[in-house]
Amino acid sequence: MFCFQMFDLEIINAKKREDLCFTIVEWFHKNYLKYHEIEIIVEHNDLKEDKVYGYCDISPYEEDGENPRSFLIELEKTLETDDYISTLLHELHHVFQFRQGWLKIKNAKRYWNNSIVDDLDYDNQPHEIEAEQQGLLLYESFMTFFSKLDKDSKTL
Repeated sequence: MFCFQMFDLEIINAKKREDLCFTIVEWFHKNYLKYHEIEIIVEHNDLKEDKVYGYCDISPYEEDGENPRSFLIELEKTLETDDYISTLLHELHHVFQFRQGWLKIKNAKRYWNNSIVDDLDYDNQPHEIEAEQQGLLLYESFMTFFSKLDKDSKTL
């Protein structure tokens, strides 16, 4: 587990991707969640059967679904590098949405700006639309940052 001021990160089953995962999450935290005390677990699993690249949810140990501080991100373990980066950034944007109070879980229902969104198709859920749009911008911003790191720091 990596610990920073106001930030804990646990990376599970990453194998060769641990350094990249760490770099992405650290960059995101410094740029978007700097003043938020949070814990993030990033777990790499076989999600092919679910037909998804990733999930973000509040940690099962989190007691406050309206103002969570602990998050679980699951990623498909076989993603190509570009898909891995963009998916992790997409899921981290959901963490941002939770911390801003736009996305909440109350009584086992997901809310976006106080409206229930669980009944909507995935492609029509406003938090997913927003995360998809922001994910593209985050990807470009991260890749610009990443291209400036010295060669010894990069792990693709």
